[in-house]
Amino acid sequence: MNNSSKDESMKIDQIDTEPQAQKFAEEIAKAPKTYFLQGKWGSGKTEYLKQVEKILANDNFDIFELKFWEPKNKETFSKNLFNEIRPKFAKRIFRFKIFFVFFGVIGTCFLIFNGLKNTFFDYTVFFPHSWINFINNNHLFKRISLVLFLIFIISLIFLGSYKFLNDKNWFDIDKWYFQSSKKKLIKKSNKKVLVIDDFDRIDADNQKELYILFNEVHNEIAVIFVGDLNNIENIENNYLGKIIDQKISLPYSLSSKNITKNVISVIENTLLVPFNIHSLKKIFDNDNLTARDGNHFLSYVQSEFINYNKINRVQTDQQLLLIYLYLFHPDRYQLIVERKLPSDDQDDENLNSLINQILKKRKVTPEDFSKNPSVYFLNELATNHSNFELNEIIKDDGSKLDDFFAYDEDNHDNNKLDFNFYDEFLYYIRNMRNNEYKACQLILEKHAIKALNLNKALNLKIRYKPNKLIKTIFEKRKEFSGYLANDDSKLFADFNGIFTEASNSLDIKINNTKKLYCFRSCLNLNNINNIINVINVRDYFYELTNEISNIEFGTRDYDAELLIIKLGYRVDPLELKTIKIEPGENENIISKINIPFDKEVKFIEELKATEYKAFWDAYGVQLEKDSNGKKVLSGVNDSDLDFGYGKNKYKDHVLKSLLKINKKEKEI
Repeated sequence: MNNSSKDESMKIDQIDTEPQAQKFAEEIAKAPKTYFLQGKWGSGKTEYLKQVEKILANDNFDIFELKFWEPKNKETFSKNLFNEIRPKFAKRIFRFKIFFVFFGVIGTCFLIFNGLKNTFFDYTVFFPHSWINFINNNHLFKRISLVLFLIFIISLIFLGSYKFLNDKNWFDIDKWYFQSSKKKLIKKSNKKVLVIDDFDRIDADNQKELYILFNEVHNEIAVIFVGDLNNIENIENNYLGKIIDQKISLPYSLSSKNITKNVISVIENTLLVPFNIHSLKKIFDNDNLTARDGNHFLSYVQSEFINYNKINRVQTDQQLLLIYLYLFHPDRYQLIVERKLPSDDQDDENLNSLINQILKKRKVTPEDFSKNPSVYFLNELATNHSNFELNEIIKDDGSKLDDFFAYDEDNHDNNKLDFNFYDEFLYYIRNMRNNEYKACQLILEKHAIKALNLNKALNLKIRYKPNKLIKTIFEKRKEFSGYLANDDSKLFADFNGIFTEASNSLDIKINNTKKLYCFRSCLNLNNINNIINVINVRDYFYELTNEISNIEFGTRDYDAELLIIKLGYRVDPLELKTIKIEPGENENIISKINIPFDKEVKFIEELKATEYKAFWDAYGVQLEKDSNGKKVLSGVNDSDLDFGYGKNKYKDHVLKSLLKINKKEKEI
C-alpha cells in the first residue's frame, strides 16, 4: 500500500510476489512441462513472470519470450519466430542482405557509367577533366570496378536463384526459419523455457501456428502460455486443455479482492475522511479490479480530490463512484450526466442497484449528489462556454451576473437562465484557482449580498432561500478567512467583511439578525470541525440574545434568528461521533447547541406569524399529510415537543398554530 502524503502520487505499491515466484520457478526446473498462467489483462501477470524469469536465469535457464500480439511488420509467423528465437543469426542474415543490395546498387551504377563510355552520349561535360583522366588511367579504379561487378553478378545469381527456388516450391524459406528455430529450442545445452505472452490476444492464425510449434517442442522444454482462458478462440474444442499439464493461478496478492483492499487502503490513508465503502467494494469485486485498473483509478482519485480540492466538499463514496463509472462504465456515467439514474434491479448485487444505493438522497453535509450534482462530475466534462466567456460575465458586473445569483433552484422554469448554463457557471466558480477567484471576489460577494437583500422586495419574502452559487461564495469567504485568522475574533472580523464591503458598494444596511440568517442558511455549520461552525457562531453572536428581552421582540423581521442562536442548531448527537473532538466534550457541546425548546417557549410564542413559521422551518418542522390524509408535523422528534403547554402537549399546539398561519397565507 501507498501511505504517501497528498503531494505524492496515489498508487498501489509494488506487490511482493517473490516467494510465489520462487516456488513456480522450482516447479519449472523439475521437468519440462506445459503451464498456463491464468490472469486477466492488466492483472500483473507480466510483472510476476519477470520475477520467475529472473530466478530461472540465475539458474542457467535460457528464456525465450514470444510476444506475437504486439504490432509487427508484415513478416510471416516463422520469420518473426526466427527473429525471437535466434536474434543474432537473424541480424547476420539481415546484414548479409543489406550487403548484397548495397553493393548490387553500386555495381549497377558502375556498369551504367562504364557503358556510357561506349555510346554517343558525352558524359565528360558533367565532370572536371582531372576526374575523367583519373577514371581512364587509374588501374586501382579499374580493379575496384571489376570487384563490384563480380559482387553484382553474385547478388543477381543469389537473389534470382532464391526467387526461382521459392516460386517452384523447391525451397521454403519459412520452413527453414521454423526448423532452425525448433532446433535451437530443443538443442541439448542449457535448460530452456519458452514463454508465450498474452496468448489470448494473439490472432487465431498465429495461435494455430504456435500449436504446431508446441507439438514439435512438447516434453523437450518447459512452455508457459500466458493469458486469459476465457478469451481464447480454440478453447471450445478443448485443444488447449489437452496440451496443458498444469494451470497456474496468480498469487492471491494479485487477486482482485486484494487489489480492491489495497486501493481502498490507499484512498483512506490519503484522504483521511470517513466514508461508507460497502457498496463501492461490491462493484470493485464484481468487476474483478486489476492492479492496472486500480492505479488508473487512483490517479483520477488524486486529480479530483487533491488537485481540485474536493475533500470535505463532496460525499466521498459518491465521488469515488462517479470516477469509477467514468473510467470503467462510461455508458452509466453518461446517463448520470444527463440526470438519468440507471433503472434499478431487484438484485442487490446488480450494478444499477448498487449505483442507486450509493447515489440515494441523504440529509448530510457536505451536500450529496442529489442536491449538488455538478460538483461531482469530473473535470473532463465538456462545457458549452469557454472559461474566458464565463470570466467576462463576471468582469461585466452587470444584470447577466444577477441572473445567476437570482436563479431559483426549486423552480427551474421560473428563471431567465437555462439550468445547464447556471450549472456550468456554478461549476466554473467552484473550481477556480485561488488567485483567479480573489481577482473577482469582491464582485461576486457584492452580487451574492445583493440577491439576498433585493429578492425580498421582488418576491415579497423576508427570507430569500440562497441558491448553491450564493452558498459557494460564502463558503469561499470562510476558507480565505480561515487562512488569515488564528483565533475566532479575527476569523469573524475578516469574514464579516463580506457584509461590510458589499453593503458599502450597494449602499444598503445589513443588521446583525440578518447576518445570523446568512450564516445559518449560507454556511455548513453542523460540522464542528469546520472553522466556522455551530459552536463559535453561537459564542460570537450570543450577546445579541439579550435583545429577546426587548419589548419589541417578536414583531421584527429576523427576530426568530435570535432564538435559534440561543437554543442551538440541533445537531444530531450521533453525528458528533463521526467528528474529531476532545474526549468528554460531547456533553458540553450538546448542551450548547441542543437546548430544550421548553426553556424558551414563552419567547417562541411571541414571534409574529412569519417569524414563527421561519423558526420551526429552521428545525425542519413542517406540515405534511400522513397516510390517511391528515395534516401532521414532520421533521421533529416527539420527545423534543412532548411537554405540557396549557392543557395540551406543546407539539399539538405547534401543529394548530402552523395550520392557522397556513390558512391565513392562502387567504392572502
